[in-house]
Amino acid sequence: MSLLLLTAAGVCLGPVYERWRAGQLLTLLQQTKVGVTTEAEFRRAATKQLRFIGLNPVEDEARSSDDGFFQSVSNAIALEKLAPWSMFVAEVAFDKGIVVRKSASIAVGNGAELAGSVTECLQIPTGGGLEGEELPPPPHHLAGYEYNPWHRFYIIDDVGATEAEKHADWHINLACMTKFGGCRDARELFPDARITSPRQWKPDK
Repeated sequence: MSLLLLTAAGVCLGPVYERWRAGQLLTLLQQTKVGVTTEAEFRRAATKQLRFIGLNPVEDEARSSDDGFFQSVSNAIALEKLAPWSMFVAEVAFDKGIVVRKSASIAVGNGAELAGSVTECLQIPTGGGLEGEELPPPPHHLAGYEYNPWHRFYIIDDVGATEAEKHADWHINLACMTKFGGCRDARELFPDARITSPRQWKPDK
């Protein structure tokens, strides 16, 4: 009986713990300023913030190098109608000792049917056009659907996006990792993001 109760507690609390760990990663990314935060500052903050939650930005799941940081959290319980399989991934890129890009991705569901990401970079690249064609610069904020199994809803900001847009875009609904029955739409992952109007510019594939 005791073993059964312990197993049940693990099933119920496991996903909640993983969501908490994902929340620590998300907070770290929210506090990181693209084009401002130095690599040294980021790594100090990462070491301090992640050391007590079973994540280590140097070993564990991390791929640490001179030009990037990678860390992921997975809820592998995957009990249908209870706690869906989910994964939260944090990535940061550096160039010349400065953070030049940060991104967070989340996928929910056995087939990752609900997925999305938010990326902030120094400058959004110009979309592909015909050779020699003059293209207008892309807007500072882009958000919408991409129909591919691993990337359903995307958000891209550069440093020219407003602080209000960035704040809204980095509000990720981590409750999707533990919501009873799972989330129903990828937009639930990013509830405050403003979808941009149909665009001529398209991100590189």
